[in-house]
Amino acid sequence: MTESSVLILITDNKHFLSTEAYQTDRSGDIATYTNSKSTVSSYTSIFNTLWKQSDLYRKIKENNVELQQLSQIQKDFINIAAHELRNPIVPILNLSTILRSDITSLTKKQVDILDIILRNAKRLHNLTEVLLDTAKIESGSLSLKLERIQIGELIQEIISDFKSQRFKHGIDISMELIKTGIQDQEIVILGDRMRIAQLMANLFENAIKFMDVGKNGLVAIYIEKIRRDNSEVRISVTDNGKGISDDILPKLFSKFAKGSESGTGLGLFICKGIVEAHGGRIWANNNLNSPGATVSFTLPIAQNKLKEIE
Repeated sequence: MTESSVLILITDNKHFLSTEAYQTDRSGDIATYTNSKSTVSSYTSIFNTLWKQSDLYRKIKENNVELQQLSQIQKDFINIAAHELRNPIVPILNLSTILRSDITSLTKKQVDILDIILRNAKRLHNLTEVLLDTAKIESGSLSLKLERIQIGELIQEIISDFKSQRFKHGIDISMELIKTGIQDQEIVILGDRMRIAQLMANLFENAIKFMDVGKNGLVAIYIEKIRRDNSEVRISVTDNGKGISDDILPKLFSKFAKGSESGTGLGLFICKGIVEAHGGRIWANNNLNSPGATVSFTLPIAQNKLKEIE
């Protein structure tokens, strides 16, 4: 094989010289020289374009490295801050709960003060857990404690918990579990019970958040098997709230995507991380013929053999 190397030289935008040297037994290389203005200008233009592209590529590469470093610093800070916040919050929460339980020895003013402490300690505790979950999802270290779960039974338990809060936020909430095409058959998944419960609670809270105060709220949860081999279950949470705004919908499951002033904008991001850690997928859309929105996700149905997911 004949190999060659090319050298191009442009001087003062007036002279162009090109040489091509061959690594072969034959003698003689090729050289081209010209001082034609149009020819030299053409090669100058090509050279300048290549130079600018090379310089731009270098700057982009440097910026990407810097952004990655800043992103990692931010993640490390959030992770450390969340852990450090959790340490003092847990004893405050526990000790306040113990004091609050001994209500007979407290004055009304002391009870009111303890209620304020408890309420804000719970908010801080929830925030630290959200930050820690976000850091785990981003680093790919969200671990699952797997067990066989009757998904309909678990969802019914969470519905019962939410029904006890049906007048929360001034909304009368009606929640209904609907099994599509499976009658009384139980669907068993292989999952982390705590994480699935967290996922469903986040979706319920999010649905309730966007309902109008004073309106009878409705949340319907649909469960159905999908795929020809029935290897997945699809769970859909439908509400009759305000729906999802067009500017939020494309980035709904991204970090800090918020449709309201309250909240961290991390709830649905965490939902996505939990679903994907289980090998499923999640999506959302506004309802076509009725107000509100629907969030759907899939989970693999458990096989006979228990598998471990790290």
